[in-house]
Amino acid sequence: MSMGEGLWVAGHQIHRLRQGWGPELVAAFTDEMLRAQHVSAATVYGEGAGDDTWVQYSLEGPGRVVSQRLSLLGYNRAATISFLNELLRADRLAWGIPSFLKAERQRQEVERTLLESSTAEDWIAAIAAGPDGQSPQVPGGFAWFLGLVDDTEPGFALQAVLMALPDAEVMFILDADDPDLLGENSELNTMCVNALAQIHEASAAHAPVIVLTEGSSDVAILEPALALLYPHLTDLVRFMDYANNARGGAGSLVTTIRAFAAAGVANPVIALFDNDTAATDALRPLALAVRGESCAAQHGGGLDAGLGRRPLDQWLPVQTMRSAKPPR
Repeated sequence: MSMGEGLWVAGHQIHRLRQGWGPELVAAFTDEMLRAQHVSAATVYGEGAGDDTWVQYSLEGPGRVVSQRLSLLGYNRAATISFLNELLRADRLAWGIPSFLKAERQRQEVERTLLESSTAEDWIAAIAAGPDGQSPQVPGGFAWFLGLVDDTEPGFALQAVLMALPDAEVMFILDADDPDLLGENSELNTMCVNALAQIHEASAAHAPVIVLTEGSSDVAILEPALALLYPHLTDLVRFMDYANNARGGAGSLVTTIRAFAAAGVANPVIALFDNDTAATDALRPLALAVRGESCAAQHGGGLDAGLGRRPLDQWLPVQTMRSAKPPR
């Protein structure tokens, strides 16, 4: 059986990836799953393709591992069930003009009836039952149900199949290339970690800015000030909530910053300290220990010396930790 570019589960091609793929699909795998093997042109393209030899690159791993990674990337069970139900509904609405051929028209009627009565759970059960020898053109068969997810969002298509076949092996065939490149393609060797970094960068770019302060009184001043001066930005900025008895003070704020930095929080973070000796002492070791493009500490004279004299858009994106007063 020839196996060309696309997603394969338990030896079945579930998606041909004709529209390409995004970093979310690549990040469902790890760089350790990369495989490179010599294959003949006939293996990739079928008989009659010639005697050329190619290198086939693929990402291969256990279905349960890939499924768990997909879940943490947003393709969880609830979202996948919703995807399948919407897919079945869309296919039902897109049902075309009846054929003039009687046999084809009868097949279309059966297909329409199946689509109207099928749910996500029915689709999963049909795939879990395994191949039945039926042609993809036969409504209700394994191949017919599987064909419904081809040309859909590949991450959801893969997760849907893995919900039905959790113990299956997954193969993401990427490309075929010159044999001289076997094992030497450094870009492919790190493609999964690079894809994950790309996702995190995109998440950070769209995540709300978090403003941390020493206490609730700071929030009581800054939050209304933001609403007054920049009402169009209020839904993009989040202030620390002290309603849950969060500890205040410079020391607690430093602890929070360290925790955010250690956890790799994607949101841009601005920490505002009071202009006093306690803040100076707390910031001294922090400025050396925490650096990053998404986190900044401001040690200044409050609203007038800080946000009140510096437009908010000049604070973003924050580039490094800062412990000096902002320029006037």
